[in-house]
Amino acid sequence: MRRICIGFLCLLALLFLPSCKQKRDVSEMSDEEKLAIEVEDEASLDASEKVRQREARQAMLDQTHHTQKGESEMQEALQDAHEVLDEAQYAALVKSQELWLKSGRGKDINRLVAEGVPAAEAFAKSAELRADWIRLRTSMAMLIDMPGKFGGFYRADQGRTLEIYEMNESIVNLVIRMAESEVIFTASGIATDGLLTSELDSRATISIKSDGDVVTIELGESFAQSQMASKGLLVEGRYARVKSGEYDVFAP
Repeated sequence: MRRICIGFLCLLALLFLPSCKQKRDVSEMSDEEKLAIEVEDEASLDASEKVRQREARQAMLDQTHHTQKGESEMQEALQDAHEVLDEAQYAALVKSQELWLKSGRGKDINRLVAEGVPAAEAFAKSAELRADWIRLRTSMAMLIDMPGKFGGFYRADQGRTLEIYEMNESIVNLVIRMAESEVIFTASGIATDGLLTSELDSRATISIKSDGDVVTIELGESFAQSQMASKGLLVEGRYARVKSGEYDVFAP
């Protein structure tokens, strides 16, 4: 670990510390110029060492861009949420985000590293995943506050959640997740007919029935022959509508 840290600091020095051969601010340079920076002792390097040094610089620049992209996606997700949420909802999201930055991000990074993500990439990956989390929770909040006849956010046992998006007067898109994260089934169709079809396998059909604040999903006859057959028990069942004030979608 000590060798890694020393090597990383050396790369920082190569890219961002001034030398007698380079006086212009590095922040003003293009990637090509950064790669071409010469340091005082570079003349002592042989050809293969120069190649390795350039490759190391390129890897560092790539990682910097990856990190910037993740941070940008997270900020865009927050801005999009600000435009569609009411003041109270957005305040709840901001509070959740502050808590995540303080302690949640570190936990996410540790989890990613434990799952095999290289430590150098885990920081950027955590921002990308957080952006996805913000977008999902924003959608949930909107479904709760602006439900339709079928449209809304529902929950069932085993940590299952159901999102029904009404695209127009009859077409709906349906998403079933496990523990509000892992997508286990998606489908679309004409809600008034009560028949929806999986986007991945046309044999995976379901029927939906709405009874006030409860939606019941039943499997179609051909579902057992579809590639979704193993998920049938998680798809079917009764889902209860989540009403405004019943659930804080932005809770950690």
